[in-house]
Amino acid sequence: MNRLLSSLLTLTLGCLVAGCEPTTTTPRRKTSQTQATGSGGDVNLETALNYLERMSEFSPQQASIQSAYYFNQWLKTRPEKSSWSPDLLVARLPRETRETKAMERLDEMQFRLEDIEYLEGVRWCARISNWAKQRVNKRLRAWVDQQGDQLTAEQKEQLLIAERMFDWTVRNIQLDEMPPPPKRNAVGPTSTESQGEQALSPPARAVIGPGYTLFPHEALLYGHGDAHQRGRLFIRLCQQQHIDAVMLAIDRGRGQTDQWIPAALIGGELYLFDPQLGLPIPTPTGGVATLSAARQDPAVLAQLSLEDLPYPVQSGDLKSVVVEIDANPQQLSRRMAELEPRLTAGHQMRIMVEPTALANRLRKLPGVSGVRIWSMAFDALAYRSAIDRIEVERPELIPKILQERALFYDLNPLVRGRRMHFDGAFNVTEPGKPTAKKLYMQIRVDKTSIEKLRTDESVQRRLSLVRDDQESDAQWSRRIYSTELMLRFGKQHASFWMGLIHFENGDFGDAADWFEKRTIDAHMDGMWTNGARYNLARTYEAQGDISGARQILLTDESPQQQGNRVRAKLLRQWTTAEKPTG
Repeated sequence: MNRLLSSLLTLTLGCLVAGCEPTTTTPRRKTSQTQATGSGGDVNLETALNYLERMSEFSPQQASIQSAYYFNQWLKTRPEKSSWSPDLLVARLPRETRETKAMERLDEMQFRLEDIEYLEGVRWCARISNWAKQRVNKRLRAWVDQQGDQLTAEQKEQLLIAERMFDWTVRNIQLDEMPPPPKRNAVGPTSTESQGEQALSPPARAVIGPGYTLFPHEALLYGHGDAHQRGRLFIRLCQQQHIDAVMLAIDRGRGQTDQWIPAALIGGELYLFDPQLGLPIPTPTGGVATLSAARQDPAVLAQLSLEDLPYPVQSGDLKSVVVEIDANPQQLSRRMAELEPRLTAGHQMRIMVEPTALANRLRKLPGVSGVRIWSMAFDALAYRSAIDRIEVERPELIPKILQERALFYDLNPLVRGRRMHFDGAFNVTEPGKPTAKKLYMQIRVDKTSIEKLRTDESVQRRLSLVRDDQESDAQWSRRIYSTELMLRFGKQHASFWMGLIHFENGDFGDAADWFEKRTIDAHMDGMWTNGARYNLARTYEAQGDISGARQILLTDESPQQQGNRVRAKLLRQWTTAEKPTG
């Protein structure tokens, strides 16, 4: 958390707790007769939700403060819910997890800014899932239709939607290299070497490890993440479509488990999706394989092995599988349980998780040796707390650790465009109203202007960069440098995301241009080269150019190269009579 936000939280925390009213303008929104004339509590709830919905129009920090204030005003009008108690599986979490501050406030009836951050991320997932599910995978649809009575009509639709959620994730979240699991005594970038510090877990010492360096909403906002972070986001997207998705871990015995892949629970089966490969585990006939099928038929996982790259899991490893339910403290809290059933029309989201109810269904499945809450959300909280501590103790590390967070902190055109991207606001619907495309184009400043930014006053004025009379030379220099970095990095982000928008719109020729010429060629070995190459192959595939798609996939050397080569192999088997989109 940077120093500006830390100061803001210090100044406003007392206001949120005491109930004093913030002073910024309340967002205007048409309300129904019932809402407008209802109780004060309902008006407060509607106002809180309106602020949450309109983060792209206000300063995110101020909007978060306002939203938290009105949620808390709403809670004051609610009767006590004496029957609430923490989910039974919470008691089975390790003691060090149960005793964290976040877990100690599960029953607290007060919204804090971290709750608003969580709710905003869920809102993004709800919006994305609603429009992303509309693109039909014709090949999978044909396979589903061939299943006859094995799946009900509702279950068939759930499987099609789950595959769409996964497909959106692997196209939009560029795969990062998976960090190796840290050793318990691994040294992190901390300022002390005391015995107490060494007793902390690796995440609590800011040691980088798999899955916990980004929250799901951060992986979504930044557009990249490792396989576990992709998996958590896929689970969130499924949840918004009322599909239960979980993480599978392989039980190696003696208390040792290895995280594997997420799965969607549909019709009493766990359907397998591998975010490291970027592929649903396929059936020989073009569908999505289940855990049962993978356990019974060695060919299901064997087909994922290449001559020089064996798939790390085989059928014999699945004799005992632990199912892990992804749940963070907000999802387990009393305040979210109170809020979810009262979300009004247009604001519906799934914001809570009931692990015990889900576990009761999961334990009945063959091969499932246990069900528990996944520790990843709690490791992520510990890591973030450690990073915030480092900001105070080791300020020299701030630029390296917080550079990306700083780029997405303010309400610049890139951030506004990203939020509108999640809403599916790609094209002009009202004259003069901003769209994701327009905002992305604003950030794409020409190379010459960026290079002259430090010395050319006319360029500075054109980019609205004006020196304040009170700024020192050092402060002005830092502001110019920060703006230059934002423009250089922001341009690369905007170029790649413009390609994704054109793909979603079905404008495959324009998508290919943005991926190839304006991302790969314009920024050799840039931050989005791997994602653009993969999406370029997917664009060729969508156009029916299977040969072109395979050529790109087979020459890829990104962290997803094994999955890309497997996809190239599978493309030979998949029919090309109808242009594939899956």
